[in-house]
Amino acid sequence: MKPQQQQQRAPPASASSAAASAHTQKQPQSQSQLQSQPQSQSQSQTQSQAAQARDTLNVLHQMSLLLGSGLEKDALAACVALCELGANPEALAAVVKELRREFAT
Repeated sequence: MKPQQQQQRAPPASASSAAASAHTQKQPQSQSQLQSQPQSQSQSQTQSQAAQARDTLNVLHQMSLLLGSGLEKDALAACVALCELGANPEALAAVVKELRREFAT
């Protein structure tokens, strides 16, 4: 009877090791879930910033049309990007005017 008792004890030991391995498998899943939350927050924040930039550019283009600047949306975007990089807006306007004169003749 003692050999049978030893055999009966062996399955619980393997069952506990299976439970232990199942526990370790759950930890990476919960860690990956925690890592995906900041990524999704940063993605939604980036999307929000991109939408806000598009809206701002659309308003700027509408103002440009009302003022008769003659600049297309892509040219306005380039001018805004240059200003954000530190270009002098007055100097940029002078360059745009000069380019118009050159292309008009």
